[in-house]
Amino acid sequence: MSSFVEQQNMLPEMRRGASINTAANYFAELNRVLRRLPYHVVDKITAVLVQAYEENRTVYLFGNGGSAALASHSACDLGKGTAVKGRRRFRVLSLTDNIPVMTAWANDARYEDIFAEQLRNFVEKGDIVLAISGSGNSPNILNGLKVARETGAYTIGLTGFQGGKMKDLCDLCLVVPSDNMQFIEDLHVCISHSIFTAAMNSHIPRYILALDLVWLVVALGLSYGLRYSHFEPYPPGFYRVLILAAAGVWILLSKTLPLDCFDGGWRFYTVLGRVLRATGLLMIFVIAFAYLAKLYYSRRLLTCFGALLFVGFLLIRVGIYLFLRTQHKRGRTNKVVLVGNERFTREFAFKIVRHPELLYQVVGLLYSVGDSMALDTALAPGDKLLSSFDVLAALAERGVDELIVLLDESPGLEFQNFVSRCRAQGIRVKVLPRGYELYSSKPKLIEIDGLPLISLEGPSTLPGAAAVKRAMDLVIGVLLLPPATCILTVAAVVLLRNKRRVLRRELRIGKGGRPFWMYRLDIDRDGENGPTYERLMRDLSISEIPQVWNVLLGDMSLVGPRPESPERVKHYSEWQKQRLKAKPGVTGLAQVNGLREQHASEDKTRFDLQYLLEWSPFNDLVLLLRTIGTLARRCVPARARVKPAQLASVPGREQALPRHRDPLREVAHADRA
Repeated sequence: MSSFVEQQNMLPEMRRGASINTAANYFAELNRVLRRLPYHVVDKITAVLVQAYEENRTVYLFGNGGSAALASHSACDLGKGTAVKGRRRFRVLSLTDNIPVMTAWANDARYEDIFAEQLRNFVEKGDIVLAISGSGNSPNILNGLKVARETGAYTIGLTGFQGGKMKDLCDLCLVVPSDNMQFIEDLHVCISHSIFTAAMNSHIPRYILALDLVWLVVALGLSYGLRYSHFEPYPPGFYRVLILAAAGVWILLSKTLPLDCFDGGWRFYTVLGRVLRATGLLMIFVIAFAYLAKLYYSRRLLTCFGALLFVGFLLIRVGIYLFLRTQHKRGRTNKVVLVGNERFTREFAFKIVRHPELLYQVVGLLYSVGDSMALDTALAPGDKLLSSFDVLAALAERGVDELIVLLDESPGLEFQNFVSRCRAQGIRVKVLPRGYELYSSKPKLIEIDGLPLISLEGPSTLPGAAAVKRAMDLVIGVLLLPPATCILTVAAVVLLRNKRRVLRRELRIGKGGRPFWMYRLDIDRDGENGPTYERLMRDLSISEIPQVWNVLLGDMSLVGPRPESPERVKHYSEWQKQRLKAKPGVTGLAQVNGLREQHASEDKTRFDLQYLLEWSPFNDLVLLLRTIGTLARRCVPARARVKPAQLASVPGREQALPRHRDPLREVAHADRA
């Protein structure tokens, strides 16, 4: 709650909310204020705090009443919540936590100076001072900001109403557009959590970009040395123009393309493709720039420069990935429990496993079973019944840092109480919006005059995309005909000598649910102990080569979701039916990730929908190259293969969670209201 003085000053304004007499009215009014919140200012505050962390500056927070509690809360989030072993800590201090010092200054001097005098002891030029005040007019807040400005610190304010007097004392001030103190305090807490969440996840792309720029300079120096037989750490000014131009273009590419390569999950071949494409675009610009500016650089130097850039950029990303994996192995992660229905939590766990940059370790799932909560984890020894208080104690004992709530229905009062206890215990809580569909849409934040809209975007298709894909199929299909004919001729001879049919056709369901006949070699795909020639044709997918004819006919594409039989398709859920929006393929994202016909349709749908969301001609080419690599790996003896990571799936199949040898299943009965 706000301080007594602030509430007395704001009584006329607070009475304006007297008509709010139900919870529904309260949250409806709060939602109207939320829609007018200046989100761009929140992003600016986050950027300032991230920069302060990178420059090892100190952040000071203070406020009165409820704002004092939020100052302590925010300091805990930034100081403890961002702490990971082996990484530098966030320097943050709440001036409201030192009761003896505050009361000493209040008693011996003036209450108006309890923050100003503390700042005189510590604050330095370049530090960040963040003041929180509902009214923006508290004298002790204003005096603290004046001292900060005199010292040269950067001042930030969180306030409400019209901003009060503190607005003119802040370099950056966020004013909640409301005259209701409760709404202002509610949104101050939300703003604090959004800043903390964004600050946690913003450093890796910055580090990668910084390393890229350093490597760009080093690569040009090495290229100069290779071309002119002596190493020049700082090439002549003639080449510095090239560095500046290339650096500017690379920064622009990094802002427009996901070049940190962690979006959508880490996959080496995706990283390889993106780095290759971005480096190619960079070199095209460099050559065009040199031509237009009449700067005649050595072709051999530019060739070396481009090759070194590609290798270096790729190694930087692989190095960051290996470093993050090392952090996971050493336990330098945030322990997370996922809350929601069982299927949804397992799907989300699968996504977290593919994002090492989050430094999350999923240690358990908490989901509803009737009127109870089932805790699928190894947090407590033995199989026994646990109340929600016991679950909370188990989470605290094992050091769980965060709950991620994935509910597809409104939570009951008991569950809300459980979440409130978690927050009071210092466990952070994040929520996935209701109605969001995994794998089938991308969230996009749209702002209309300060009003936020979350748009669930489907696959983006450029004009003529279907024609481009069809043209690629025809060109590559025609190029594949000669080698395919040779291979099929040999396979036909082998099959005929063993008195077998050569071809057979199978009914499959294509785009839009249209049935078609798919061709393949007549071998047993399910038998593990068949003849050697049969196993070879099956393992190397030689049996699927006749489908090049399906591609030329237009029934299939070279890359896309693998077609399935009518028997399987009739059991599709609405979610799975989305894979029928695309023309089926000879190969696809699911296949290069190790899934074949015998695997569950649901497992393949995850990859197929992701492919549809991220389709591009370049990605199709990358998948064709990855298919060659997948087939090459099948030639390696089974004992020598490295087993791929298991997929997260629905109950009854493999799980993506790191599990102990004897995973326990506990049932936690929620406390009755």
